[in-house]
Amino acid sequence: MPEELLPKIQQQIKASRRKVVVLDDDPTGTQTVHSIHVLTEWPVERLRDELANDLPAFYLLTNSRSLTPSRQKR
Repeated sequence: MPEELLPKIQQQIKASRRKVVVLDDDPTGTQTVHSIHVLTEWPVERLRDELANDLPAFYLLTNSRSLTPSRQKR
């Protein structure tokens, strides 16, 4: 992605007043982000807090790759 697109993308996200929520099934994926919260547990109260803060996004670490095949089907 050309560098000049990043400010435009950030501006559009801010103007939309929407929150980007990333479902991440691999804990190594979040190692490349900064200034974004990464939730390893997500009780309702914490999700409300994340949705209400001023950050443009947050990660929900699902770690679903660690589940056995039988648990993945539930």
